[in-house]
Amino acid sequence: FFFAPLIYDKVMADFSPRVTSLRRLVLLDDDDDDHARVAATRPKSAPTVRYGNVNHSLWPLKKRRPQSAASRSATFLTSVTADEEAPELDEVAVQAVLQNRVEHRVHCAMNKWIAERHPPVVLARQGTLALNLHAKFVWVGMSWDVLSGTGPPCELDILAFCLDRNGVCKSKKDVVYWGNQASTLDVLTHQDGGKPGDMETLKLSTYRAKVAGICEILIFVNIRRGRRLGQFWDQNVRSCKCSCYEKFGSRYREFASVLIEPPFGAGTTTVEVARLKRQSGAWGFHAVCNETKLTTKQLHETFGEGFNPAAPHAIKRAKGEAYAMEDYQTADAILVGFSWVSLPSRSGAATKLHVAVAMLDANGRLCKPMITGLTNKGAGVVHKCESHAAFMDDDNMDSETVEVRLSQVPDDVSDVVVLAIVDDACQAAGRNFESITNGTLRLYMRQSTGKSTDLCLHHLPNHLQTETCVELGRFSRQRDASFAKFHFTSQGVRADFKTLLKGLRNGTFLMKRTLQGLRYGDRCNITEACPGTSVFRVACGWVNPPGTPFDVDLLSFGVAEDGKLRTSKDFVYWRNVRNRSETIRLVNDARGGAGAEEEEVLEIELYNVPDPIHSVILIVNICKAQQRNQLFRAVKEAWIHMYDAETQQRIFRYDVEMANFESATAIEFGRVVRASNGQWVFHVQPEPINGTFTEIKSSFFRNFITEGCRQVLDFRHAVFGLGWDVPKTHSGPPFDLDVLVLALGADNRLVSDGWFVY
Repeated sequence: FFFAPLIYDKVMADFSPRVTSLRRLVLLDDDDDDHARVAATRPKSAPTVRYGNVNHSLWPLKKRRPQSAASRSATFLTSVTADEEAPELDEVAVQAVLQNRVEHRVHCAMNKWIAERHPPVVLARQGTLALNLHAKFVWVGMSWDVLSGTGPPCELDILAFCLDRNGVCKSKKDVVYWGNQASTLDVLTHQDGGKPGDMETLKLSTYRAKVAGICEILIFVNIRRGRRLGQFWDQNVRSCKCSCYEKFGSRYREFASVLIEPPFGAGTTTVEVARLKRQSGAWGFHAVCNETKLTTKQLHETFGEGFNPAAPHAIKRAKGEAYAMEDYQTADAILVGFSWVSLPSRSGAATKLHVAVAMLDANGRLCKPMITGLTNKGAGVVHKCESHAAFMDDDNMDSETVEVRLSQVPDDVSDVVVLAIVDDACQAAGRNFESITNGTLRLYMRQSTGKSTDLCLHHLPNHLQTETCVELGRFSRQRDASFAKFHFTSQGVRADFKTLLKGLRNGTFLMKRTLQGLRYGDRCNITEACPGTSVFRVACGWVNPPGTPFDVDLLSFGVAEDGKLRTSKDFVYWRNVRNRSETIRLVNDARGGAGAEEEEVLEIELYNVPDPIHSVILIVNICKAQQRNQLFRAVKEAWIHMYDAETQQRIFRYDVEMANFESATAIEFGRVVRASNGQWVFHVQPEPINGTFTEIKSSFFRNFITEGCRQVLDFRHAVFGLGWDVPKTHSGPPFDLDVLVLALGADNRLVSDGWFVY
């Protein structure tokens, strides 16, 4: 800044006398971004320059210190002929433009000199640099080089999370990216104006961070809609650079930089580039370079715990679990609230969801009109477009609430199903459940006094991505005609409102009749797709990696509605090749070599499977994975297909995307589920599992004890239950079994008649 006016005056002093002796003079700035032209001719009439849309006389020029260049922006100057009429001279405007060029060259020279005297530190992966500075602001600039292809362009976004001392992002306002330009108190801002070459820039206010309690900032670079478009770092990104610097005007001093170059892991959509961390009042710059396959939604789920503060006494329930409602049958009202956070789109419009209630009969068909925000009343159900603010942050959450009076639900209703569906207009714009985050279903009770009591809550699982309609949960009527349980189902499909209504009326909601082009989350109605088939074979296959062959086993669990085995015999694997009723059989145990294709085949007589078995879960597991240090990362190809056991005709095939299971030792390939109307549905939902064979088996067992085994009971009260299977071929009178309890003394004889309980 000190040298700029002096250089400017020198240039003008040399320029003034020489230009009059030239026929024509054109000054060209060599900067590709800004071009300035000053043209002069021999003064038959006054030489002129064009500034904006007006011609100005160039001579005589007085040497004066012009106004600041900041007050007059640089403009294109084009040459004009001397014959044109020249208006009055605007000396200050011309000199301001020339000064801009001079100042630009001075700043470039000074930044080059600063970089030579204070070269930046190039950090390697997991490297750290302490920023011992007293500056008010720290800048972080990102630049990258992407490959251009024939498909849609690969677009990268910067995403930063402001965390408190507990490592939690307090609100969605503290997630800074293109859709949210500033965090709370403007601690971190996403803005332009960084150093040359930066594609996106973050500016951290160190003082405001201290006031707001921000201790750490996580910086990610994410491929926008990468998973949906099939774009990944290993295929579309050449390099990425992150630099940390302080800036004053147009001068800057770069502290450190991180350069991320290939090779990248297969299927990587997001890279955590760096972190800014405050310790003992001083900030440090950490090079992280962690690759992940998380989407933007999953990043919000991971670090956005503060968005969803749980009720102090609310019980969390996972997918597939139920909440017992026996004690609340006479409650004035049971309320179900659904809340979510909409991820902004480039258009700025939020994703709109609707909560609806469907009443189904015993056959799974819609038996009462659908209850939505428009038709908001039904028998025992009222749709309320309001929020329950007992423990949710209403400023950050949208919410819809459904009030259910269980005692007023008609007797012909078997299930009261709560649904969430993306608005049809949003679906047309390509929105789905990937466009929202922090979906939470809350169950609470309200008395006539107005007091609310929170019962439990359920967070939607991360795998809900491409679905547009999700069954959140349902009240199910029990044998005693009471709605004793609420099941958290979290099952979704791709459907608009018209398709949803048609599926509910036909009893085919969540079922897919066509078995072609299967995708994750689909549900295939096997009964309707294969009406003449009774014996099915399900084959799980993979290609062994070269080198040491993998010993992969197929595990089949025939579980009840609660997801547990009724008996150890319903666990079918290589040591127990058939269940008790012999309706589920392992017919092929593969033992292939390195590089060979392997398949393990399970044969199921679906319509003879005992009624207590609700679903058959198929899991493939690497034998002794931990001892052999083997993961599915080495397996590049795997599939599951079903075919008719008699005709060998294929019913469907689904190729598993192994890039999502690199760190897993076992994979749930899918499950065959018995629907409420007796039909069988195959769920395409591969899920990674990390655990040993014993841990996987134990998750489905009910603590079985063998005959003759003794177990110490360390509690005062116990309940014993007796259950049995009735053969389907039994034609005699019904079985009638009773429990007899005898209290025996030390001589192994009955203590008294009063201790014979039956």
